[in-house]
Amino acid sequence: FEEALNEAQSENERLLNARFYFDYGATAEQAGLYEKAADLMRKSIVLDPANAAEAYNFIGYMWADHNLHLDDAEDMVGRALQLDPNNGAYLDSLGWVYYRKGKYEDALRELLRAVENLKRDDPVVMEHIGDTYSKLNRIPQALDFWQRAMALDPENKLLLEKIEKTKTTISKGPAAKLDRND
Repeated sequence: FEEALNEAQSENERLLNARFYFDYGATAEQAGLYEKAADLMRKSIVLDPANAAEAYNFIGYMWADHNLHLDDAEDMVGRALQLDPNNGAYLDSLGWVYYRKGKYEDALRELLRAVENLKRDDPVVMEHIGDTYSKLNRIPQALDFWQRAMALDPENKLLLEKIEKTKTTISKGPAAKLDRND
C-alpha cells in the first residue's frame, strides 16, 4: 500500500480515493498498527464523508476490540449509526464499546438489537452476547450464545475453551467461582 501510495501521488492521484485509504487502514490494523489505521480511516472519511459510516465504525470497533480510546470509539460508532441507524454490525460495535466500558446492561441491549438487524447470525456477535451475559452472571444464557457462536465458527479454539471452562465450573457446583477476566 505504501508503494502504491507513493506511485499514485506522483503519477495517478485519482487512485487515492476513500476506498484506497479504507483498505490501507484495514491492512494497517491487521498488522497491529492501530494509530496508523485510524489515521488512514480518517483520510477515507474526509474524502467521502457521505459514505463514511463503514470507516467510522471500523475505527470505533478497532479501538473497542483493543480496549483503546473508548470514549472516542463510542463517538466514532455513534457517527456510523447516525449515517446507518439499523446496521447490525454497527450496533454490535456500540455494544462492544459499552462492554469494554463495563456498561453491561447497555451492551446487552445493543448486542441484542444487532442480532435483530443482521441478515444472518454472526459468530462474533453471538460471542459478544455470551461474554456480556457472563459479566452479568447469567451463565446459562452465556453458554447458550457461546454454543450458538461455536456452531457458526467451529474452529474457534478460544471460544471452545471458554465453553469448556464454564461447563467445568458449573459441574463443580455453586461454590465454584467463574474467572471472568476475558
